[in-house]
Amino acid sequence: MVKFFVPAADSIEHAESLYDAVARFNGMVPTEQRIHSLRFLHGDTPVHAEVGAPLPAVFGTEHQPVMAILACGETYRLCLPTRGGLWGQAIVVPAAQVQAVRAFD
Repeated sequence: MVKFFVPAADSIEHAESLYDAVARFNGMVPTEQRIHSLRFLHGDTPVHAEVGAPLPAVFGTEHQPVMAILACGETYRLCLPTRGGLWGQAIVVPAAQVQAVRAFD
């Protein structure tokens, strides 16, 4: 298991503050659930999304790290600096396409 973090945060308090800000930016009330990684299908392609790591090139997000993965009912939101983290829209993954979810410690 991996301890909770948010890329660029220099303390757990800073990580919690950033996570809360990302959740609120996405119109959510922050919850205790902290997701570390998600495995899902993008079309027929298996994808592994992990906080702190970039997404595959097919998403066109360059080398931006995933800041947070949010559970939103029937969907998950992958938040990167320019996609749901600091501005823009998060990448939405339907829950039906998700094969595995791994939480932080």
